Amino acid sequence: MLKQTPSWNDISHRKAMYMWAGGASQSEIANALGMTTCQVAGRMNRNRDDFPKRNPEATKTDGKPIAPRKNSVWTEARLSTAANLWKAGWTEEEVADALDVSKAAFVQVKKRYKPMFSVDRSKQYRPRKPRLDIPDNLDELFEQSEGKAAADGRRFILAGVEPVAFVDLRLNQCRFPVSSPDSPNGPTMPCCGAPRAEGRPYCAAHAAVSRRTA
Repeated sequence: MLKQTPSWNDISHRKAMYMWAGGASQSEIANALGMTTCQVAGRMNRNRDDFPKRNPEATKTDGKPIAPRKNSVWTEARLSTAANLWKAGWTEEEVADALDVSKAAFVQVKKRYKPMFSVDRSKQYRPRKPRLDIPDNLDELFEQSEGKAAADGRRFILAGVEPVAFVDLRLNQCRFPVSSPDSPNGPTMPCCGAPRAEGRPYCAAHAAVSRRTA
């Protein structure tokens, strides 16, 4: 009957981390944990922030293993800090930068200590878009649309505003399409081109139109 080797848990992971930081080899760690060398090597490859690679040149010159990454050990204080930052709405990248670790390392910690990071971030505060002021004379802002079909976007051309090809639009210009059925699609499609309303892809008039026709 084959001997069953133990599986990884938080205790064995931490013990392996401290042994690796102290200079133990993979085989020594495997013997101490009752595992195979392949198990230890695989664990290290998947968690390089906890088990940083050693510089073979440094080992040859001074006989000592390379020091582990400064912030590779997750103490209770660092875990608490990471959890508080995450609950405060910080992104994975921001938390990782604040703790001087990689994003992958923080993601692993989130999975390993899931109860500490369980929070419904969908209910957290998000700034609302600025209130849209709909012009009272909305229909009067557009050029005469007599004889134009409902599918003809030219009926939404603002009076006094020259349409701009989509490819030529600037970031602050309205991208509402004002094309006719015969107009080219794609990069050369004509768009409004008026200044955009704050927080929206369209100008105030076309933002109101899009809400009215939605």
